[in-house]
Amino acid sequence: MRRHADRRLRPHTAANLRRYNRIAPLYDLFDLALEGRYRPGRALIGAEALGVTLEAGAGTGKNFQHYGWQARVFASDLSSGMLAQARRRLRSPVRALVAAEVAELPFQDAVADTVVATFVCCVQDD
Repeated sequence: MRRHADRRLRPHTAANLRRYNRIAPLYDLFDLALEGRYRPGRALIGAEALGVTLEAGAGTGKNFQHYGWQARVFASDLSSGMLAQARRRLRSPVRALVAAEVAELPFQDAVADTVVATFVCCVQDD
């Protein structure tokens, strides 16, 4: 798992990092009541992901089980605490977990065939 470089995060991003690191062990419990509604969307996303797939905001890895053999997934999240939870769900075709801010992912431009971002845009400040 790659970690954040020592650098200053914007205040909103730093607050998100602290929040998600703090709630990571309980996040799946908070989400449990709604997971039944989310599962069909997760299955659709997994079925449509092809080639090199970048999952931004992977959280605790709930999408991982839905990716098929046709995807090579690199999953990122701002919070290393969330990625520690995601590690429990790690399976092929997820190739790596990357701790990084979605606006500054450590990948070259145009590297991905598919980009997945579930429940990420609502916590971004730009």
